Amino acid sequence: MRFSTVITSVGTAVVLMASPFTSANAAYSQIVAFGDSLSDNGNVFAAVKASLGFGIPAAPYWNGRFSNGPVAVEVMAQTLGITLVDYAFGGALTGTTNRAGIAGLPGIQNEVNQFTASLSAAGKTADASALYFLWGGANDFFSATDKLAALAPAIANLTGQVGQLYGAGAREFFVPLMPDLSNTRSAINAGATDQAKAHALSVAFNTNLTTALQGLQGNLTGATIRVFDPNPSLNAARDALLAEGGTAATSCWTGNYTGTGGTLCANPDLYTLWDDVHPTARLHLALGQSMAAAVPEPSTFGLALVGLLIAGFAARQRGKAA
Repeated sequence: MRFSTVITSVGTAVVLMASPFTSANAAYSQIVAFGDSLSDNGNVFAAVKASLGFGIPAAPYWNGRFSNGPVAVEVMAQTLGITLVDYAFGGALTGTTNRAGIAGLPGIQNEVNQFTASLSAAGKTADASALYFLWGGANDFFSATDKLAALAPAIANLTGQVGQLYGAGAREFFVPLMPDLSNTRSAINAGATDQAKAHALSVAFNTNLTTALQGLQGNLTGATIRVFDPNPSLNAARDALLAEGGTAATSCWTGNYTGTGGTLCANPDLYTLWDDVHPTARLHLALGQSMAAAVPEPSTFGLALVGLLIAGFAARQRGKAA
């Protein structure tokens, strides 16, 4: 019997070691994704268009994505050469609400409920060879007045969803941590004090979510939970962009989701931020490639790296919090 394993991937460390194993990734049958705008590949656009007759986000947003190109999980699936089944909706909180303010748009809990209910109705179980991608949390904090109070419920929601998917038959999980919220334009514009608070909140969420998933693993026999820290990859992409003369302080698109009320930059590849909070396609590309590199076939070298990767993650988080 194989016991459950939590593997914490530090983006840059895994990228350096994963390339010899990319061919083994084909063992995953597909990626099934749940999340928010960082993973939405057009679901909000399609739902709003069906309801209101027009889709958002509109151009200059790219094909219904909350960016100017494919999102990270799309890049991940393409890099691995497997199908993506995407349930993510922009604006989704980890629970049953959506901050977009449009009736009918789900939270992440609704996304997972829809998936498991459809399996149950068909008398089926989840594909055990699929990789279940679950990424959320930022909208809980964007929406909360008391941001610290939002931390525990968001973590409980995400860990509960892993358990719910496991109960439906899922066995392979990929759970990215939250990007550093101090890099959003609203945090930057608010000044150094608020930026530091946003960073501290991000660290607290990521540390506690990792701990919670480690605690969950003992109850999920046969499961593998890969916890991925996106921040090393995002930071490396940001540093490379800045070295080329780009900017992390302003957004490429300054308007709204209807495609009006703002200006568009000449070269999005020289910006880390597409709008106030969403990364440009350049950062999504780097992140998706790092995500793909972080999922070697579980039976290969991954288990041997558990101690190294968890230690590296903990050391990096301690350094950021100091």
